[in-house]
Amino acid sequence: MNFEETEEQSMIREMVRDFAEEVLLPTVNSRDSAQSPPREEWKAFIDSGLHSITIPEEFGGNPVDHISEAIIIDSIISKTCKAISPLHRCLRLFSIE
Repeated sequence: MNFEETEEQSMIREMVRDFAEEVLLPTVNSRDSAQSPPREEWKAFIDSGLHSITIPEEFGGNPVDHISEAIIIDSIISKTCKAISPLHRCLRLFSIE
């Protein structure tokens, strides 16, 4: 069995890490101190196409495989642990089956 990331999964990892470093990391401390949600960051997350990853396309989702979902969550956590809470709740939406 091959456990290496696919090219698409590697691209997702790189894209999400860049997003976390460029968008989430600069504001994480101020948002954490103010206990404010990442509203502008969430808009950027949606614009990046990383939202609704567990929702089927027929319901407006942007589905990815389970490994890619884990990569997205892991990449955000590894860069900005404090920023994960609101985004994690949104990522944890389960698909309608």
